[in-house]
Amino acid sequence: MRERRHTICLLELDEPLERVIAAQLDHAGYRTERGDSLAAVAIAEPAPSAVVVDIDSLNARERPDDISWLVRCGQRVPLLLLASDLISPRRERSLGGAAILYKPFTIGELRHCLADCLPADSGAKR
Repeated sequence: MRERRHTICLLELDEPLERVIAAQLDHAGYRTERGDSLAAVAIAEPAPSAVVVDIDSLNARERPDDISWLVRCGQRVPLLLLASDLISPRRERSLGGAAILYKPFTIGELRHCLADCLPADSGAKR
């Protein structure tokens, strides 16, 4: 029986970071795709197994609907947020339980956090 590859959507990552993460996740057995927007990912069918978002690129003042789409997306699929700055506990609660990985991080840390986001029966490797 062929093993199912989990699709990880990469969203709002700068090009060099996206290229490195995509290559490493592909090597680890995941399939990666680039998301067009939070709104598109939140309603995509089929939904990806998880979404990795660089929260530094989201600006609630410029695009206030991004945060609502982020929460809506997180209700469908696990979210792993990449952040440079410490997120306050209050803001973290508003993000609907998304996992947070602070920059800088290693690829091992990314893979570990991603595996923790996926359901226990997913067979994701740490």
